[in-house]
Amino acid sequence: MNEPEWHVTSPLRSILFGALLLLACDVRHEASAARIEVIQLERFDNQHNGSIDVDSGVGHNLRQEAPIECNVLLNGVVEVGDLERLQSVLDQQSGRRLDDVPRLCLNSPGGDYREGLRVARYLMEKSIGTAVAEDAECYSACAVIFMGGTFPWKGELNRYLHVRGILAFHAPYIPGSAGEGKVLVEADQIRLAFSEGIRSMSEFMRLGVGNDVKRITPELMSEMMAQGPDAFYNVDTIGKVIRFRIHLYGLDREVAVDEPGMCNACVNMNYFAVERYGAGGDPDICRGLSPPRRETHPNGIRYTSDVAPRGGTCTIDVTMENGKVSAWFFRNDSQEEFGSGLELAYWYLLSPSTSLAELSEKPARTTKDRDGERLREQLYRFIALEYLGHGMVDHRGRADLFAPRVTYYKRGVITREAVLVEKSNYYKRWPRRQFELIEDSLRAKPGPNDTVEITFRYQYDVSNDKDARGGIGFTTLGIARIDGRFAIVSEDGGVERRSN
Repeated sequence: MNEPEWHVTSPLRSILFGALLLLACDVRHEASAARIEVIQLERFDNQHNGSIDVDSGVGHNLRQEAPIECNVLLNGVVEVGDLERLQSVLDQQSGRRLDDVPRLCLNSPGGDYREGLRVARYLMEKSIGTAVAEDAECYSACAVIFMGGTFPWKGELNRYLHVRGILAFHAPYIPGSAGEGKVLVEADQIRLAFSEGIRSMSEFMRLGVGNDVKRITPELMSEMMAQGPDAFYNVDTIGKVIRFRIHLYGLDREVAVDEPGMCNACVNMNYFAVERYGAGGDPDICRGLSPPRRETHPNGIRYTSDVAPRGGTCTIDVTMENGKVSAWFFRNDSQEEFGSGLELAYWYLLSPSTSLAELSEKPARTTKDRDGERLREQLYRFIALEYLGHGMVDHRGRADLFAPRVTYYKRGVITREAVLVEKSNYYKRWPRRQFELIEDSLRAKPGPNDTVEITFRYQYDVSNDKDARGGIGFTTLGIARIDGRFAIVSEDGGVERRSN
């Protein structure tokens, strides 16, 4: 039977090279298990999302005043044991005041999903906030941790996303072994993986159950479950930030309190901040509508528009001091006094379709930049999590890691089945193995036949009942795309230095 065909398109190859070069430069903080780093434990921003998306932490709803303080940083792959490492750091604060709320900042490509759930629950129990800072990335298990950010007042939400940070969700999936165009998975593996995935998603949904805070929305769960093995759901618009109750910071400009802003606030409050209102509708519902009606009051201006369901109206009061806007309030029908009502966050004044990248004065990332970042993340996960397997390097049952034919060390071109036999023999010889990627060692360059060649160094310790060896080794992998997944087309390497 013929083996399935595979190839890498030239555009993908160029993006792949760019992503790998970025990886070679930036992977130094992502190359190993997460590090729990103390930034400082003296200053606390003590900000939070508020009760109903009220921007109460900054004193008014026009701009972000106070900076966000990172007290502790989780940096790297989420792994089993991270909760205990985090607890050991925060135990130093056992005598902190109730209003001194520490914040955990996150920069992680993801990792162990269930460990992420454990950390999220701990943050909720101990009232610890979260943040994804400027240029930080938070994927999958990291995003689960982010959603656990909590403030002690009635268990309120306390999760902050910088407009130039990346927050992306990912659903559990079942890995399989590709063989002759099909995916081969044992029935028991399917049952176990399916059960584990359902249990993990169920636990994620239960975060926050028991109080009135809507921590996880059905829409977020639906979008997560719709993603494939290599796809992510990014929180990248104003609409998503509002619907998923995430606090923004890092805007480089003050949001205009004007007539378009009044309409946007009414859309975001009354129509759930959807990027497109109605099936196939205009992404900007406010365009083409009559401007809101204005009433002048001694303390400001009242705007009333028809952007409300069932023929109702939407009224917003804008208070003025010395000719300048001081605050604005979403007024309910039962509130008659001017200047009283719900004080919504300042980004409610923006269209729900507004991209977060547009809110920074720094140059927006191009499509090529975003594609490169995504590929960098995918390649990192492939090498660090799948190939190295958290240090165990056990490829039994993982035929999907390899192309149908592989150029393998001095044996030349052999089948993937022969590769697995070679691997199995090595594991039998050295049943106890530990490998650790050396930081800053990843390098990438174009390989033959539209592949990418990745070289990295690692520390290793292997042993059996009679012998033990250790030292520093290196591996060179040729990687291509096969059926939409990364696969190894060549593998070579050796020992650089032995320690015993």
